Amino acid sequence: MGQKLVEFSLVDKDGARIQTAGGAVIVCAAGTPNQLAVVTTSGGTLATSNNPVALTNGNAKFYVADTVASLDLYGFAPGGQPIVINGLVPSGPNEIVIDTGQTAHVAKIPWSVTDQAGDATETDTGLDIPANSILPGTGTAVVIVDIDAAITVDIGTAGTSNDPNGFIAAASTATATAIPATGALSVSTGSPVVKVIGGDSITYTILTAADTATGFLILPYYLYA
Repeated sequence: MGQKLVEFSLVDKDGARIQTAGGAVIVCAAGTPNQLAVVTTSGGTLATSNNPVALTNGNAKFYVADTVASLDLYGFAPGGQPIVINGLVPSGPNEIVIDTGQTAHVAKIPWSVTDQAGDATETDTGLDIPANSILPGTGTAVVIVDIDAAITVDIGTAGTSNDPNGFIAAASTATATAIPATGALSVSTGSPVVKVIGGDSITYTILTAADTATGFLILPYYLYA
């Protein structure tokens, strides 16, 4: 099977290239939360285990199967800004514009039964909450894309906060809809305090016997530096 090149660089809205360390993107099949098989070396073995793809000084270069007409990217730039690109056609180099002057953001993180580590097993998405961020107590949600009857999903964090259902707690995947967060990291009591958990890994856990469940975590956050 042949391969197609995908290459892009991040640039600020003023045209300056972003060249700092850090950042990564999950590469998904177009229009779905399912990870694509990728490889960073031409001719290497394509595998979903190579997802996410780390950025190098604001640049990414990888390969997908030659049957891939387009793909979606979800992740974070080196400065913590979200990356959400839909329908990117394999080619390169491309430029993706990131507004480093913005402080309020919303990340979109894919999860899928196809990519989980195992039944009822907490699975690291490979993406971390930006270290220079704070999370508001409201606004987080899970969007169910592919339904799965009698199944639920938890979404939360590893790391210091270590709360596997801190954002989403036992959300039903039986209906394709958006479900507001109910986890301890999302819901505030009393005054609207914020949760400061920057740098922790984002994880998900799907109930045993799931076979079709997929979706996205919608995560509002603010960058403070």
